Amino acid sequence: MGAIWPAVIAVVAGGAYAGWRRYLFPGGWAFALAARFAAERRELAEARSKVRGLEGAARADESAARSELAEQERRYKNEVRTRERLIATLNNPGTGKRLAGLGEVALYEHVVVAKDASGVRHTLPLAGLGVELDRGEESYHLYLVRADKQRVRVDYPRLGANPDDTEQPRFTEKRVRDFADGVQNAAAQENTFRARLPERLKETEAELDRVRADTAARERARERLARVRKRNEANPHLHDAREELETERRKWRALTGKMPPA
Repeated sequence: MGAIWPAVIAVVAGGAYAGWRRYLFPGGWAFALAARFAAERRELAEARSKVRGLEGAARADESAARSELAEQERRYKNEVRTRERLIATLNNPGTGKRLAGLGEVALYEHVVVAKDASGVRHTLPLAGLGVELDRGEESYHLYLVRADKQRVRVDYPRLGANPDDTEQPRFTEKRVRDFADGVQNAAAQENTFRARLPERLKETEAELDRVRADTAARERARERLARVRKRNEANPHLHDAREELETERRKWRALTGKMPPA
């Protein structure tokens, strides 16, 4: 059974080849396959090949020009979107990324979120925020002082105090002081950020205007595509090759009574 399959495949492939030849060179099997019409088939095939080659080169040139235009369009849009996103972020920075946390306090780039000694949760802007630390008998008291002087107190039970209470986490003074320093430093950075914000916004908006106005690269790519299309449309070599192919097709029709495909 295995020896039959190669023969079957060969017959199918041969039939497909013969059918394709008859499609390219219509008029009967003799015109498609016989040696006496080889010269006529060769002339028609060469005319086709010449047109295909020139058309392929023209398509490749136009495709490259279209790709360049698409790339310039993509770059332009990305440049504009990048600056638009930056302006939106500057106008509304939100909380920013999380920087640190200790107990009931989470520190972010632009705010600190804290649950006070009464269990009330507060979201405090870092701009203008003050930080104070007091050492009580059983806890360290971290005070977050808002710009309007309102104070939020967070308690950190001291390590070693009230040893019978094993449910609450305990904190060393160094750990609490290090965290308080981190909050204070983040607040200082936020103050600097807010102070520079109007200038940064002005600079970024001016840059956005400049990027939007800079369309030179896109225009060059668009003009190149137009030139390539115009050149391809007026290509005398392609025009002559198509005329030659039409001549060969008409000769074949005169010989066989059938017009071959282009």
